[in-house]
Amino acid sequence: VYVIDWGLARAAEALSGEVQRTLPGTAVGTPDYMSPEQVGGKVDLLGTATDVWSLGVLLYELLTRETPFAARNALMTMVRIMGGEPPQDPRSIDPSAPAALADLALRALVRDPADRPDARALGEAVERFRDRAEEQRRRQERAAVFVQKAREVAARQARLVEQLSRAEANLAVAREAVSPDADRSSRERLWAEEQALVERRREAEEHAAEIE
Repeated sequence: VYVIDWGLARAAEALSGEVQRTLPGTAVGTPDYMSPEQVGGKVDLLGTATDVWSLGVLLYELLTRETPFAARNALMTMVRIMGGEPPQDPRSIDPSAPAALADLALRALVRDPADRPDARALGEAVERFRDRAEEQRRRQERAAVFVQKAREVAARQARLVEQLSRAEANLAVAREAVSPDADRSSRERLWAEEQALVERRREAEEHAAEIE
């Protein structure tokens, strides 16, 4: 996911004061995503930590579907950003929010720019979470394949047991029906039932060996 907004982009050298068009004391930006230093118009404090704050707001919004300092209007939002209570833990809004990402969002939303993680650390933390989530997804897929295979084995085992029981029952009936002086046709039917029982037993033994 790429998040790009060139509306308030500033050249890196502008951070050192070589190029500066925003006047001190001027608040510029979208209130919900502005850092305290932006709201306070503290141009000298604007930097990569300001971007980390905005990324923290985006992450918080992704986790909770709401921004951390939302209020009735823009002015109240800026008041909350400057000096209100810290943002609510995302997990208290949505218990399914991953703890690692919730903690990361709160760390990015610390009011003092010096206490926020740097952009690289923020990106690396998100990547670590993504990698862990991907590994967990692969494990779940492997587990699902295993469960499906186990169900197939159990179903086949049940079919073989049923077929073996039926073959034994059919053979017992055939033996009772064939007298010592039975004709060749009757004896052939008996032999067929005996062969069917042998085949069912062989299949059951092969299946048992596969399971082991």
